Amino acid sequence: MTRLYRASYPAGSSVFKQGDIDDRAYIIESGKVEISTPQGVLAVLPQSEIFGEMALLDQGARSASARALEDTSLIVIERQQIQNKIDRADPVLRYMLSLLLDRLRSTHRALSGQTFVNDPEESALERAKKIAVDDLHQHAIRRLNLEREISLAVERKEFFVVYQPIMRLTPFEISGFEALIRWKHPERGMVSPMDFIPVAEETGLIVPIGAMVLDAALGQTESWLSKKIGPNSLSMAINLSARQFFDQSDFEAVLKQVTSSGVPTNQVKLEVTESIIMDNPERVGGILGEIKQTGSLLSLDDFGTGYSSFSYLHQYPFDVLKVDRSFVSRIVGSQRNHDIVRAIVGLAHDLGMEVVAEGIEKDEEAETLRKLGCEYGQGYRFAKPLSADDATAFMQRGKPN
Repeated sequence: MTRLYRASYPAGSSVFKQGDIDDRAYIIESGKVEISTPQGVLAVLPQSEIFGEMALLDQGARSASARALEDTSLIVIERQQIQNKIDRADPVLRYMLSLLLDRLRSTHRALSGQTFVNDPEESALERAKKIAVDDLHQHAIRRLNLEREISLAVERKEFFVVYQPIMRLTPFEISGFEALIRWKHPERGMVSPMDFIPVAEETGLIVPIGAMVLDAALGQTESWLSKKIGPNSLSMAINLSARQFFDQSDFEAVLKQVTSSGVPTNQVKLEVTESIIMDNPERVGGILGEIKQTGSLLSLDDFGTGYSSFSYLHQYPFDVLKVDRSFVSRIVGSQRNHDIVRAIVGLAHDLGMEVVAEGIEKDEEAETLRKLGCEYGQGYRFAKPLSADDATAFMQRGKPN
C-alpha cells in the first residue's frame, strides 16, 4: 500500500522544472513555493496549498517550474495513490478531464512561449497519449449512447421481467421465484444486465426500472395466488437497488408498492446485496427495520462476495441468506468450498435464517447442499429464468424435467 511521505527542500532549491515528466503532486506542509515560467512568476504558494496536480492526473510535462522560497516541507502525493479512483470514475468525466488538462497545458505553453520541438521520443509519447485519449473518447461516447438507449428503453417499455424458480430441496418442490430484469434492444437484441444495470444505477434510471419490476412481479404473484397456481405460500424475491434502498422518497415508494399489492407481505422477499449494506452501515439497521415492519422478509444476496460477511451478519434482521454461486460451483470438487458453505449454512441457521444456494447446475451440487441442510436452491439445473407463461407451465408441471 502506497503511503504519503514528506520531502524537504532548502530555500532556493528546485522542486521541479518546466518540461520535466513526473506523476507527483505536492501539498505545502510548511514554507513557501514559487511557481514560474521564463516569462515571470505565476504564483507564490503558502502553507496548505497544492501544486503539480495536473501531472498527477495525466503524467504530462510540467508547464511551469517550482522552487522553494524558504526552507520548505512538502507532502508528496503519488499517482498510484489515486489511480484506482481515476480508473473507477465515470468514463465521460474521465474524457472531459483529459480534454480539460490538454487544453490547459496548451494554454500554458502558449502563454509561456514554448515552441514544439521535433523530439522523436516526445513525439512517440504524444502519439501514445493521443491513442489513449481516443480510446477514452470512444468509451465515453459508448457510455453516453448507452445512457440514452436505457432512457429510451424505459419510455418504450423494452424492459421485461422473467422469473427464476427457487426450489425447496427437501421435500423437492417449488417454493417461489426471483424476479429478474431483462432488456431486449430493438437492434442489438438481448443486452446483458451486467452491461446496463450499473449504468442505470449511476444515472438514476434504475428507479423507474425497479418500480416496473416490483409492479410486474407483485402483479404476477397476485395473479398466480388468486388462480391457485403453485403453492399457497408461493414467494417472490425482488432485488432492491442502492438508490431504492437509501433514497428516502424512492424507498417509501417501494414500501407503498409492497404494502398496497394483493400479495401477503410475508410472501414478498426483498433482496439487498452485501455491497449495499457496506455503502452506509450506520443507516442500514433503521432501513431494514422499516422493511420488517411491513411484514416483508429480508434476503441478503450474494453472500460471501463483499466485506460484511460474518462480522456484520448478526447485526441485521435478515430472514434469508443467499450463498453466492462462486461457492456453489466448486462445492463438489473443493473440500475448502464445501467447508465454507457448511459453515455459512450453520451460521445462518444459528441466527434463525434460511439458506438459498444460487447457481446450482448439477445434481451433485443440489444433493451436497441438501445434505448440508440448505433449504432452497436455484439455478439452471432446475430452470433458467422463465417468462410468466413458462413459469405458470413450470408450476403446473410440478417439477423440472
